[in-house]
Amino acid sequence: MKKIIITTFCAFGALPLLPNALKGVPIYLLFVLSIILTVKSKNSVDFPYKKVVIASVLYLILLPSLLYTENLIRIDMELSSRIALLLVPITFGLLYKSRFQISESIIEKLSKVYILSGIVFAVIIIGYLGYLGVFNNQMNLHDAMAYINNEMLPINQHAIYASIFLSVPLIFSMMRFLKSERKGANLVYVLLEIIPMSIALTLMSKKGILLATLATSVFLIIYYYKSIKSRLFILMSLGVFLILMFQVPRVKKLFSELINPQTYAQVNSKNSTSMRYAIYYCTISKIKESPIMGYGLGDVKNELKKCYEENELFSNPNEYYNSHNQYVSYYLTSGIFGLLTLVFFLFNLLYKGIKEHHGLLIGLVIFFSITMLFENILERQSGLTIFSFLMTSLYFYEKE
Repeated sequence: MKKIIITTFCAFGALPLLPNALKGVPIYLLFVLSIILTVKSKNSVDFPYKKVVIASVLYLILLPSLLYTENLIRIDMELSSRIALLLVPITFGLLYKSRFQISESIIEKLSKVYILSGIVFAVIIIGYLGYLGVFNNQMNLHDAMAYINNEMLPINQHAIYASIFLSVPLIFSMMRFLKSERKGANLVYVLLEIIPMSIALTLMSKKGILLATLATSVFLIIYYYKSIKSRLFILMSLGVFLILMFQVPRVKKLFSELINPQTYAQVNSKNSTSMRYAIYYCTISKIKESPIMGYGLGDVKNELKKCYEENELFSNPNEYYNSHNQYVSYYLTSGIFGLLTLVFFLFNLLYKGIKEHHGLLIGLVIFFSITMLFENILERQSGLTIFSFLMTSLYFYEKE
């Protein structure tokens, strides 16, 4: 039974290659297996209620908001879409109770699967962009993103989450290299892993994910390299990569938007920074109107749409954009308590990583914390699944 659970656990590494309709399957399968293992276990320990509550607090903090939200239509959909935030911690609590330990060897196996699937995913994206004619100027990169989101069946993916599915294996790959004792001998293999994923990630051109990945990379280099010369060499190499990355026209355009005054003068649907500026205007306005309790899980969407319509920010009055900031989303939903809960959750994981000298956990917390500044990753299955599984498994991880 434990071998089956380990196989299912490592199968999460293949998440980038799973069709969207099947991305939640590993969660339910692991949950069922954890129940079976617990029932069969003859030498179980007490259920870790405290750890499970802490690990599932991002779901539990949403429940009190149901008491004051006015719109309860489809609230069951809102709760069920986030159920992984509760189900995954319970699953790992059951595994803990049955004495199943998340060991270093299991994390290493998961790492290998993630890296392999990340490479395959990157090659598919690069090949698909070539098929669309991006590299010979038959189609621009902006239009190609819509095809990746809707037409790249069966693993079509929004560019944001495609980028996350490339960044996480990149972090795993860097960790394997930085922790290896024979770095010189392993350098070629690591480059073969990193290069295709880095190219695909650059082509996705998502500013927030690129910044989060680069910040995590710099941290890991400083964390694992104590020699000043080694740090300088690798950071200079990273600088060369950045220079090359900014030669990609779409990347250069996206970052130039940040310093262009026109970005903030008028909403432009083709300018992602301009769109976010308009969205943040409304989110801040709504926070000021209800700074303590928020609006409740059912009312956030309606409140933002109302603001968009009143200020005529978007040409289509029926168009809806979420807050594009996970911290703000929790604030709008559950007020100051929601925001503090999210910060506490991330800080608790960061503290565990620092205390146990677990570079992978620290790196992933940094990556997701920065990503949440730009995206609501806990409100779509792709982001929710990878976040809840990785954060919970590393929270329950114990050094051998």
